Amino acid sequence: MGSAANKPSTLTSRQIMTVPLSISGRWRGLLLLAIAAAGCREQPVRPAEIRDAARETRPGASATRARKNGSTGAAAPLAEARDASSSDAASERDSGPRAPSGSSHWTFDKAVDVGPAGPASASELGVVFVTSTDEIALAPLTKTVRAGAARPAASPLKPVADDTPLRQTTRRPLILGQSAYWVSAGRLLRRSLLAGAKLEVLRPDARTGTRVSGDFGGAAPLVAYISSTPSGDPRAKLWTESQAGLDLSPEGSSASSILLLRHAADRLLFLALEGRSAMSPVHARTILMRGARAELGPDRVLWVGGSAQSSTELSAVEDDESNVWALVALERSATEFGLAVIPTGSDNVATDAAAWTLYPNGIDPAPVASGRLCDQTAVLSVRPATSAPSSHQRLHLSRMAAGTLADEAIVLEARRIREVSLATWSGGGLVALSADGRVLAVTFQCGPSSRKPR
Repeated sequence: MGSAANKPSTLTSRQIMTVPLSISGRWRGLLLLAIAAAGCREQPVRPAEIRDAARETRPGASATRARKNGSTGAAAPLAEARDASSSDAASERDSGPRAPSGSSHWTFDKAVDVGPAGPASASELGVVFVTSTDEIALAPLTKTVRAGAARPAASPLKPVADDTPLRQTTRRPLILGQSAYWVSAGRLLRRSLLAGAKLEVLRPDARTGTRVSGDFGGAAPLVAYISSTPSGDPRAKLWTESQAGLDLSPEGSSASSILLLRHAADRLLFLALEGRSAMSPVHARTILMRGARAELGPDRVLWVGGSAQSSTELSAVEDDESNVWALVALERSATEFGLAVIPTGSDNVATDAAAWTLYPNGIDPAPVASGRLCDQTAVLSVRPATSAPSSHQRLHLSRMAAGTLADEAIVLEARRIREVSLATWSGGGLVALSADGRVLAVTFQCGPSSRKPR
């Protein structure tokens, strides 16, 4: 991986006070002043603000650098970047993301700060937060985002209050229709996004600190979650309105990350990562809907990757040819880390058959989100900007075709990005992410070359 950065040499007060006493008092005083002045020139590292990098991108290539903030190039602290007034409008970043130059597929608006860091997901209504008391807080979209905007503007969202109580151990919620699903205190929970809705406990055996996944099978919601077991092994289960607690993990296996994706009107694909310190299998099985009941297909081992972390998460995307590709960021070897794109159409895919996008260095967590953006199969991935251990991180936007990623733009850059989610609709969409202690939101519009989404 990348080598450690060299630390700048600084003089401590003890070192300054140990100037040899043999120097005369007058000259010793001048020397002390010179040494102190040299030490003062060392500038402290300030928290990173979002940088404008997408403005300098071109289709098929990543941005090579980010716009510096001001003449000194120092990034402004997030606390200073936020609007200090009492206005309800979301505070706009001085240097948020811009539209990728030359790209006709999408135009990104400027990032806005919508609240403190916590479990939050993008939705068609805005950014949905889950509070420490399992309530819903919404940073709503204040206007409809559609294609046709002439130039990037501030993303139109109203932030939640800064004193909103949030539980950091809760993962971001799954948004299905008008409801949010998440795990809290060992329970699989659901609450409607409508004001005043009651909290529903769907299952009492969920594993705290895990993320849920789901989709619709016909008109019925299906939710996959990770359960706690007496043996301590995390196992995947399925909840439906008519069936609760169906085992998705085969006997003798476990699940550290799961994903459920609708593949047809009555067919879903379930994926599970069995994260281990040495070899980490990716499992798959088909779920066929028979009316309101789910019928499970056999478990298949798609691929076996390298070492996975507890924070390693699966994602997946369907391309134009209706092929589903699993996505997971993890170690490729002892010296390589990147995003693996794995075909799901066959079993026991060879380790070297996965298409890799290598990162400059390892990263943990390594968030990934995917979906259909303006009729393009798109992947959002967080990667280190350089190989330095203290490198900033960038949110990359890539298009995928035939299992291969082509970088389109760097949407934004921050010191640390911990979560990313995506919501899309006809003509536009919303990205929400947790970065540098805040939740940020970026809206986008489809460009003139986008066809009508499927």
